[in-house]
Amino acid sequence: MNKLFLVVNKMDYLVNNFHYYYIQVMLVNIQEMAPFQCGVLVTQVNPGGPGADAKVRVGDIIESVAGHPVADFSHYRQLLRLLTVGDRVTLRVFREGEFREVSLVAGDFPLALADDLIWRRLGLRAREESGEARDEGREPRTQAPRVVVDRVEASSPAGQIGLAPGDVLRRVNRTPVQTLDQFRQALANGREQESVILLIQRGEFGYYITLPLEPDSESKG
Repeated sequence: MNKLFLVVNKMDYLVNNFHYYYIQVMLVNIQEMAPFQCGVLVTQVNPGGPGADAKVRVGDIIESVAGHPVADFSHYRQLLRLLTVGDRVTLRVFREGEFREVSLVAGDFPLALADDLIWRRLGLRAREESGEARDEGREPRTQAPRVVVDRVEASSPAGQIGLAPGDVLRRVNRTPVQTLDQFRQALANGREQESVILLIQRGEFGYYITLPLEPDSESKG
C-alpha cells in the first residue's frame, strides 16, 4: 500500500440493530502502516449522541471494538451486531500519533434518523394520514391512520419499481404499519437486510413488491 490511506467511498452510520453512536465512518485500509493494520476513519460525530459524549473526534481511526481488532468493514459491522442496548463498549482509537481508549454505551436507534435512512436506502418519503370516512346517509366514522407515500426519487429503488405519491404502505416485511413511527421502526429494524418487502395498496388493490436496499451512503437530499 506504500503506506498510503486507501479511503473507500463507503460510509455508514455506526448503527446496528437498535444501537447507535452517531458516528459516521469511512472504510480505511492501512496495511503496512505502523503501528496498526486496518480500521475505520471517523468522518463525522453528530452532536448529542454517545459518540459525542465520549469525545470521539473526527479523524480518529477506530482500530478495535471491545478488544476485537477490526479486520475490514464487514467485520466491523459484525462486531457491532453483538451489542445490546445498554452495553458499554470500549473502542481503541488512534489519534494524534497514539492509541487511546474511549468508552460508549449502546442506545436505541433514534427514530429521528429514520426518515433520512429511508430516503438514502429506498428513495422515498412518507406521511401519515388520518381523518373521518363518510358513507352516504350515515354519520361520519373515524378512519384508522395510514402511511402514504409522499415523495419518490425517480432513480431510486422505489422510483424504478413504480411507487408513486398516494400509494398506501400497509406492511413492511411481516409487520403491519398504520402510523409513521411504526413504518420508521419497521424499516430501521430491517436495514441490515439486502432487500425489503412492502405491501402496497393502490386504489382497491394490494401488491407485494420487493425493493433492494441500496448501500448506505451520504444523504441524497
